[in-house]
Amino acid sequence: MGRKVNISKKNLAILLIGIVGFTVFVAVLFSVPSITINRQHEQANVVLFAKSEDSSLITSLQIDSEAINLTVITKDTINTKFNEDLLNHTDVIIIDRYLPTNTNDLHLLRGYINGTNSSLGLVCYGGLKNDPSEADDFNDEQINILEPLLPASITPDYNVSSSDTSDDEYKIQIAMHNELQDQLSTDRQNANVLVKYISWTSSPLISKRMLVPSTALKTSATGIIESIDGKYSILSEWTLAGNGGTVILLTLLIDGYNNPFVVWPYFNYLMYVSVFHTKADFSDNAIESFAEWPYSPIPHLLEIIMWFSMIGVLWVITIYWFLKFRKRSISDRTTEPFEAQKEPTQDLSE
Repeated sequence: MGRKVNISKKNLAILLIGIVGFTVFVAVLFSVPSITINRQHEQANVVLFAKSEDSSLITSLQIDSEAINLTVITKDTINTKFNEDLLNHTDVIIIDRYLPTNTNDLHLLRGYINGTNSSLGLVCYGGLKNDPSEADDFNDEQINILEPLLPASITPDYNVSSSDTSDDEYKIQIAMHNELQDQLSTDRQNANVLVKYISWTSSPLISKRMLVPSTALKTSATGIIESIDGKYSILSEWTLAGNGGTVILLTLLIDGYNNPFVVWPYFNYLMYVSVFHTKADFSDNAIESFAEWPYSPIPHLLEIIMWFSMIGVLWVITIYWFLKFRKRSISDRTTEPFEAQKEPTQDLSE
């Protein structure tokens, strides 16, 4: 039979302390996403016009609540939330398949972007129009009032991509414009921030989108991302003349579509970059890189320190107990031969 190993109270206490320490370490490790170390970042007030209250953009923009203060407006809250006072305290407008239907509200919104009243930034995602399977997201008046703000010419009769999975253009691959790709290779430091830290080559295929030809980009607009064949614009930007704001147009639809793009590791970071790139008087140089942004899905300095510290603690505990039991085992082997020699003496008188 094997010998029973007795653990002293001292060793038991050391073991318990190690287990408790390890448990606390793991608990802290998994709370890291809510921890920031001396992050100094200006805040942006963002108003999101959303078709639904469960849009993926809402979730994305709420991730970095330290830097982005989000107000969501839907058709149910437009009458109570949207007013001039809100716009006076806003930095960036985001459109996600919904716009006010009131003409005065639309003109008020445009005036706060084109420099008439202010120079708010604008990030506009695609919306359904003339799709036989679903109702339009925008009416003709909304398109006509919004169009002068956009970097591409769009008419009320624009079309969206097919929902037919057998269509050759149901899903498309995207790529950077050649000029931007060349700049990344030769002068990354001064490259456009929308491509500088984002690996667009890893982007998933794009499905539902507005069909905006690359030739529809306005003279002073910059094409950023396009279909692999260069036929359609996917992401473009420009800064409005005069005192107008910076505007980004992404033709793909998000709410209800393009889920692979939404779960793409760079999507949330793209939203962060879009907000602060369009925010007036905020330098692109102050935008955190993908590695620096605390919510990017990669190990950051704090996580690395904690992981290596945890490994170190485990090594110390393991080595301690290895040496402890090895010493006991050696001691047992040296005493057992002597015990074996101690045979009972025979009584010769019997």
